Amino acid sequence: MGRDERLAAARALLRQRTDGDERRSSSAAPAYPVPALLRELLPQGVRRGGVGLVRGSSSLLLAMLGEMSRHEAWIALVGLPALGLPAARQQGVDLARVVVVPRPAERSANVVASFVDGMDVVVCGPAAVLTDAERRRLTGRVRDRRAVLLSTGPWPGAAFDLEVPRHRWSGLEPGGGRLRDLHMVVSRRDQGPERRLEVAPWTRRAG
Repeated sequence: MGRDERLAAARALLRQRTDGDERRSSSAAPAYPVPALLRELLPQGVRRGGVGLVRGSSSLLLAMLGEMSRHEAWIALVGLPALGLPAARQQGVDLARVVVVPRPAERSANVVASFVDGMDVVVCGPAAVLTDAERRRLTGRVRDRRAVLLSTGPWPGAAFDLEVPRHRWSGLEPGGGRLRDLHMVVSRRDQGPERRLEVAPWTRRAG
């Protein structure tokens, strides 16, 4: 399927999402909870109407999206061509509620804005090419629509900044075995002193 066909399919699912829906209320909507392993760093969850950074680990990003999906979030993945949908499903992401535009190229700003209008959570990856001015406009749009935008790269004015400075796999023994458990250090650097937490968010299933 070419890029234009993928965009057409994304628009069709977006219409399915928005047909019959009322616009998000400007009143305070509940925040999305985060996985238990992150509650020390994000005790209030992920608030609607803001932008957050999740950098350095697709596993951490998928763990967060899985928790949002369990709370019936509709999710758009923009500019993440290397993100594996089987891994997303394994983390609990409901793929029936996911729209994927892996390479929006010059259409990035318009694609992201359209999804902010109609989806609950929008993720911007490295292939979503945006200027700083476009990021500022999108931040305002996210606030107005009470959506959530998660970026894997720098974004001025982000509400939180999670980064994985290092990680390691376990399960391999000398001479054999397989990668099984992922252990990582997650840091939050946006408020006051940097805080770090070691977590093990993902276990690879046998098979």
